[in-house]
Amino acid sequence: MRIKKSIEIKAVAAKIWPLLAEPANIAKWCSPAKNMRRTNTQNSGLGSTFYFEERAVGRVMKLNFVVTEWIENHSVAFKMTSGNLVKGYEQRYTLEKTPHGIRVTCLQ
Repeated sequence: MRIKKSIEIKAVAAKIWPLLAEPANIAKWCSPAKNMRRTNTQNSGLGSTFYFEERAVGRVMKLNFVVTEWIENHSVAFKMTSGNLVKGYEQRYTLEKTPHGIRVTCLQ
């Protein structure tokens, strides 16, 4: 099953991008996230990796991801490489300029 959600925000892409592209910032707005950190020396971009932990259904989900798409201020996507509780997980965020700001779309 694919889920697609969008929201329009009165901001420019450069203000929104760090909230989507930096694991430490994701935990600020993604309430289930408990622990997020980079897992390689590459700070950002295609091929960088990170660890994500969240409480789900009374258990702690622990997942490792690799960034599969990175177009700064436009799109970022990541795919699970290992983890518990789920067999696989992918997510993609896009930023699209609108007359009133930016449309942020999440596809998972």
